[in-house]
Amino acid sequence: MNTKQVLLLGAPTDARLLAARDAPPPGVAFVGPHAHLEDVGDAAPTLDGVLTWWCGRSALDPVLEAAPRLRWVHSAAAGLDHLVSPALTEFARTRGGVTNARGVFSEALAEWTLAALLHFAKDLARLERAKVARSWSQFEPRALRGTTLGVYGYGDIGRACARLAKACGMRVLAHRRHPERSANDALVDAFVTSPHDLAARSDHLLVALPLTASTHHAVDARLLAALRPHAVLVNVGRGPTVDERALSDALASGRLRGAALDVFEQEPLPPESPLYALPNLLLSPHCADREPGWLDATLARSLLLAAHFGTGAAFDPADLVDPGAGY
Repeated sequence: MNTKQVLLLGAPTDARLLAARDAPPPGVAFVGPHAHLEDVGDAAPTLDGVLTWWCGRSALDPVLEAAPRLRWVHSAAAGLDHLVSPALTEFARTRGGVTNARGVFSEALAEWTLAALLHFAKDLARLERAKVARSWSQFEPRALRGTTLGVYGYGDIGRACARLAKACGMRVLAHRRHPERSANDALVDAFVTSPHDLAARSDHLLVALPLTASTHHAVDARLLAALRPHAVLVNVGRGPTVDERALSDALASGRLRGAALDVFEQEPLPPESPLYALPNLLLSPHCADREPGWLDATLARSLLLAAHFGTGAAFDPADLVDPGAGY
């Protein structure tokens, strides 16, 4: 078995990458870590794979061009939008496989989503205000059980959220581009063809979409208008999938009960953003999945896939992602 040469494409001082370099899985020899192609030197033509560690297309594309033997590209992140380019799409179509951190962050995002739904259902902001005011003012909190969660983008994250929703006694409706991939999924009460129909039938709308040309502002003013006035929107996918100006208008006017965002069109969210002033918006600085050990968890998946690559066996289709589709 030939040892596979795999480039660690990331910060050369990263302690996790340095530790991985010194203890590669069988069948693999790690090169680097290096942040740029020029640091790889004469090793580029010998590379069989590249493990990207929080870098972007500007670092990866030159490697794709300089490494004709390359057959595997891995993203330590779950999203691909920071890496997708015509070069990576062509690589996946003609040369090799692309994998990502699918599944690593799903449970953390599901817990955060449930916390966001409970935040609004139980009006935790009201409780905090009453505590500060030393006010004893009883009210009727809402229940999650018996309500409907609509999942817009039913992938691994959406399914993890559906699992917790069902445990709370909620009904789950879902929309995905290829519903046949989730055929007979016991967590989904029904798949809905139209996103607007999904919104109209949901008490809570979870957005877990990847960022592609077709999903940019998929949640626009028209879709927001389809939501019920008591509805809550949660976005744990990618920020630009939601039109923030339209959402801000809906929240400010009281058209929607609330929204919870962990991702934004511009990150970091600038101080002058009107989103900060909305009392019915729960705002998280893109850290919902950063539970203790999150970097170790994604590195563990990266090394597991590297070990599989080292055996020379084909990847399970469930582990592969399509850069052309964006997920």
